[in-house]
Amino acid sequence: MAKGLAPNVHWTVHLEMAGITEEFGASAVSYLLGRARDYNRRRGLPFAAYWVRENGEGKGHHVHIAMHWPSELSLRGLTGRWVRLAGGQMVKGVSEVRRVGGLVQYERGNWFDANAEALTRYFLKGVSEELGQELKLLPHRRGKGGAVIGKRAGRTQNLALSGT
Repeated sequence: MAKGLAPNVHWTVHLEMAGITEEFGASAVSYLLGRARDYNRRRGLPFAAYWVRENGEGKGHHVHIAMHWPSELSLRGLTGRWVRLAGGQMVKGVSEVRRVGGLVQYERGNWFDANAEALTRYFLKGVSEELGQELKLLPHRRGKGGAVIGKRAGRTQNLALSGT
């Protein structure tokens, strides 16, 4: 991620379970990311994220967000409020937050890097069979993103490749 901002949090929001219709899924994701970015910005802290929307396999439409969240900040109480402000209802299971590698403190190393890579590969599960083979994704992970309305994936601007 940008300037050493490795993804240390995996946040899943089950949009359909929250009552957010698929037509508003992309705008809800944009809103959630904006709230997270603004929360950090007001504290003078950096924020970076990439995300992918999926649909199917009994889970309905949902979003996976990999983000760098400063270890000195807690997400407790924030994600539910942000889901409600995005137009959703908070019920058990709507918002799930996990630290990458189970680590509260962001600490680069073999354990953290392996878990961050596994998370990134998990995000790629919706790619085509051909690209999945090229990326050496396990066969059961290929083409599993389901159909979505609107934007499927994105990233914060500070993750742009240089020169783009």
